[in-house]
Amino acid sequence: MLGTYVEVELQAEASDQQLIEYSQAAFAAIERVEAMMSFHRQDSELSNINRHAHLQVCPLSPAMHQVLAQALALSELSAGLFDISIAPSLVELGGLPSVPDVIAQGANWQAIELSPNSIAFKQPLLLDLGGIAKGYAVDCAMAAVPDEVQLGINAGGDLRLSHWQGQQTAVRLPSKPGQTVALPMMASAIATSANYYTDFAPDSVSEMETASAMIMPATGEPIVQDFSISVYADSCMLADALTKWAFLDPAAGAKIRDLNALAVMVTADGQVTAL
Repeated sequence: MLGTYVEVELQAEASDQQLIEYSQAAFAAIERVEAMMSFHRQDSELSNINRHAHLQVCPLSPAMHQVLAQALALSELSAGLFDISIAPSLVELGGLPSVPDVIAQGANWQAIELSPNSIAFKQPLLLDLGGIAKGYAVDCAMAAVPDEVQLGINAGGDLRLSHWQGQQTAVRLPSKPGQTVALPMMASAIATSANYYTDFAPDSVSEMETASAMIMPATGEPIVQDFSISVYADSCMLADALTKWAFLDPAAGAKIRDLNALAVMVTADGQVTAL
C-alpha cells in the first residue's frame, strides 16, 4: 500500500483471532489514507484536487486538511525546501503518471489557498503527498489499535512503535543497502530518506541522478547524496516530512530540533551523526 510493503506486528494477551482483527483494523486505516491521498488513483481526493482546484474551490476532508496544513507549515519553516508541489518534476522524470489537461509550471506551495474545509490554487498545480502521507497513514494505523497492544508498523522505512523505549531499529547503509546499521529508538516514530531505492529503477549508477525521487524544489532537479537521513519524532507524519527537508539541507538540524524532532545522518561507511 502507498507504493510500498506495509508490515504490522502485534503482541498482547489476546486470542489469535483478536490480534488478526487488530491487524486488519491497522491495514484498513492505511487503505483509507491511500484511497484519499494517492496520486496514482484517479478517484482519490488528491486527484480531484489536482484536476479542479485551479478552476474552483474544492472541499476537503478533515484528514486531507490535517496533512496539507502540516505540509504548508513545513514549507514555510523550510523556506520551500519541503514542497508538495514538486509533482510536475516527478512526472517529467517518469516517477509519477501525467495528469491530462493540467499543465503546472512555475508555481509552488505559495499558490495554495487552504482553509479548514476547502482548498483552491491561485494557478495550476500538481500536488504529490508521497513525502508525508505514508507517515500519516502509519499514525492512523497506530490509532486504530488499542493502546494496550504492543504494536509496530513499518511502511517502507516509516516506522512507529507503541512501546519504543529501549528498542532498536536497523537502517540500510546508503552505499550497500543490503547491509544495515543499528539505531536506538529515540522517539516513537522514525523515518528515513535516501537514494538507495527509487520509484524509477535505474539500470546503472550513472542513471541514478535522473532516477532520484529527491527533488530540489527551486530547480526541479533530482538530488543524489551518498548519505541517508533518519528523523525521530512523536508522529510518523512529521518524521516522514522532515527527512526530505534534512536530506536537502543537512544544516537544518537546529530547526528540526525546535519541532521536538531529531535528525541523524548515516554516511556511506555507516557513521552516524546527529544533525
